[in-house]
Amino acid sequence: MMDIVCNQCHTKLSIPDHKVPRGKRASFLCPKCKQRIQISPSADSSGPSMAPTRTYDAADKPFDFVDSNKQTSLVCMGSGAAVVSQALETMGHVVKQAKDVEHALLNMRYHLFDIVVVDDGFDRPGVPGVLSTLCQLEMASRRKIFVILVSERYRTMDSMAALHQSVNLVVNHSSLNKVDKIIDRAIKENEQFYAVFKDSLKKTGKG
Repeated sequence: MMDIVCNQCHTKLSIPDHKVPRGKRASFLCPKCKQRIQISPSADSSGPSMAPTRTYDAADKPFDFVDSNKQTSLVCMGSGAAVVSQALETMGHVVKQAKDVEHALLNMRYHLFDIVVVDDGFDRPGVPGVLSTLCQLEMASRRKIFVILVSERYRTMDSMAALHQSVNLVVNHSSLNKVDKIIDRAIKENEQFYAVFKDSLKKTGKG
């Protein structure tokens, strides 16, 4: 079996070896997001290789085990990471800190975090980063993630800035000393806002 991961929606797929042509370039559509996945032949033409994806490795998973009652958070920051992580842990979250963009994307590939916190200087210009990857998720997955942008440029809880940046909440660096209260309030407001919508999805079997 060949294990691959869709770059678009991060769905893990297993393809029987006999369905993959040897020594030839091939492609197929992801069954979930319909993104085309390219399979390139390996250098020795003895079998296929996946240029844009990696095979599954348990060592890449961010957590060995998480209690089903626990929520998880990914913190993608430089300065301020410790403060935000401590605040989330105080709220009962299991927290993973990303060292860089590649480390963050690797963690996101194998785990759907409840909260993702990103500093606006964390992603590198011109390179696929955390925020762009979150924007590319299928909507059903994206709705389950509460995305927080920590920035020097925007005011805390600026709704228009959050909308323009495709995040759920903006927190200014000057407000990090009370970030736990800000996140708690914002999540409650978000849940109230989407309560009717989520109930409708559940009734139609899409929630």
